[in-house]
Amino acid sequence: MSNRPNFLIFMPDQLRADCVGAFGNPVVQTPNLDAFAAQGTRFTNAFSQNSVCSPSRVSMFTGWYPHVRGHRTLTHLIKPWEPNLLKLLKDGGYNVAWAGARGDTFAPGVLEESTDFHGFTTYPTMFFEFDKTPREDALARAFYHGERKGKDGTGDGPFLDLDEANLQTALQWLEDAPEGPWVLFIAQIFPHLPFEVEEPFFSLHDRAEMPRRADADLSTKPRFMQKLKETHGRDRLSEDEWKEIVATYYGMISRIDAQFGRLMDALNVSGQANDT
Repeated sequence: MSNRPNFLIFMPDQLRADCVGAFGNPVVQTPNLDAFAAQGTRFTNAFSQNSVCSPSRVSMFTGWYPHVRGHRTLTHLIKPWEPNLLKLLKDGGYNVAWAGARGDTFAPGVLEESTDFHGFTTYPTMFFEFDKTPREDALARAFYHGERKGKDGTGDGPFLDLDEANLQTALQWLEDAPEGPWVLFIAQIFPHLPFEVEEPFFSLHDRAEMPRRADADLSTKPRFMQKLKETHGRDRLSEDEWKEIVATYYGMISRIDAQFGRLMDALNVSGQANDT
C-alpha cells in the first residue's frame, strides 16, 4: 500500500455495534461485514459523540466535540469557515467523491467546496414518506412499518430508494475511478427507522430467535428517556411485537450488509483494493 492510500468510507445510520455478527451477535446475518472485520481492525471501545445523527457526523468530520462549537442539533451543520475531513483531503490532492445525497452534515455550499464529485448518476425513484397520522397502535407508534412493498405496492420492487441509488452511484464511480489517491464516501439511511424492509430481508430472521428486550432501569437516567419510552409506546409492546420489530431491524441490517458486499466486490474488480 502506498503512503497515500485511497479511502472508502461506508456509513450506515443507526447501526448498533451489538447488532453485527463480528461484534458477538449470534443471530443477525451480516456475512460481508463479518468477513471484512475478520481481515481488518475492530474498534470495541469507540463511542458516538452524540445520540443525534447530525452532531455525530459533524464531530467525525471536524474532530470537535459537538458541545465546543455549538453543533448540538440537526440544524447546526459544518460551516464554510470550519475545517472538515473531506476538504482537508481535497486540498491535499485527493479526488473526493460523495455518492448520493445527505442534507444533515454540511451547510449550503460546503459539500460543493469539499468534493470533486457529489450527487447521483443513478437517481432514486422510491422516497421515504413519513405518515403523520396520529395512531394509538403500539407497533405504529414504535415506527414499525413491516414488509416494504415497493413503489408499485406489489412487493416486486423496484426498490430504488436513496440507499440503492447511493450504492449504484458509488459502483458506477468505482468503474471509472481515478488512479488515486481518492476518497469515496457513501452515507446510507438504513437501518434508520421506520422499521421496514422488502423481501428476502424481511423474512430472513426467525422471530422466535430474537433477543428479549433488556430490562433497562431508567430511574437514574435523564427524564426525557422515560418520556420517549412512554410517547412511542415501547412500554405497551408485547414480547412478540418487540421481536417483530427487532427481526425487521435485523433485516434492514442484512440489506446494508448485502450492499456493502457489492461495494467490496466492485472495489476488488477495480484492482485498487490493495491500495484502499
